[in-house]
Amino acid sequence: MKTYKEKPNLQNTVVVSVAAWNDADFRTEIFRRSAEKQGIKVHFIDYGAEWQGFYQHKITNLRRELLKQKENGIRYALFADARDVVFVGSAEEIINRFALLDQGSILFAADKPQTVFPFQEPWFQKALAAHCSNGYGVLNAGTYAGDIVAILSLFDECDRLRETACQLNGMPTIPLERALIEGKKFYFDDDQFFVQILQAQGYPGIHVDTEKQLFAVFDHEYPPIRERISLPPEDERSLGTALILHSPWLSKKETEKGESLWKQWVIREKIIDPILRK
Repeated sequence: MKTYKEKPNLQNTVVVSVAAWNDADFRTEIFRRSAEKQGIKVHFIDYGAEWQGFYQHKITNLRRELLKQKENGIRYALFADARDVVFVGSAEEIINRFALLDQGSILFAADKPQTVFPFQEPWFQKALAAHCSNGYGVLNAGTYAGDIVAILSLFDECDRLRETACQLNGMPTIPLERALIEGKKFYFDDDQFFVQILQAQGYPGIHVDTEKQLFAVFDHEYPPIRERISLPPEDERSLGTALILHSPWLSKKETEKGESLWKQWVIREKIIDPILRK
């Protein structure tokens, strides 16, 4: 008899994030409040811990946590950065959307069109473009979702690349070696650097949400959530039908008085509720 894989659901999926800041309460406030409003329970790792680098927290430490979750019967994980991500759909809506998109690989957000970060050498951008649609579809590792086994396998491959980078010296003989040699000096502690190298190699465990059905990365403007403009997903103004929104750029902007434009936007769009003062 044919058996069918259990799809993501509210019971077998964990939402995880990293909050390794001394002022974690402040930095994660909007993220936490948007999750609470949507009934999403976030499992934080390294909350309030000293920052040790993206790779340490988002791969090494996160691996340990996912192994524990797997041992406890959790099959899927959804990861989101805690400083610059908000939820605009309920826990049930998000998990159902993920279940529809699940292909057995890890679903990443698509970065801004024509954007490659952190390793921005033109030859590497061309290598990535070979696995994307018209240069659009480079992954952003700030949000992703997948089977925990697939995520752990990806982490193992990142470790392998990192070990290879440590051993390489001199002139590279293949593009992979060139990327590792040229990039390791500045990006050795950047998780996205290694994951994008895997994407450039055509790693089969990576799938990118180019249609913005679950994840959307944006920086063109603070968009109206309820009145989405009908634009193709490769347009940087488009949010598609995404339920998890990420903007590393706009989340940092402030008014001349030092007030957070990001916070003003999430309150205006009712992504979080204002705190009423007595």
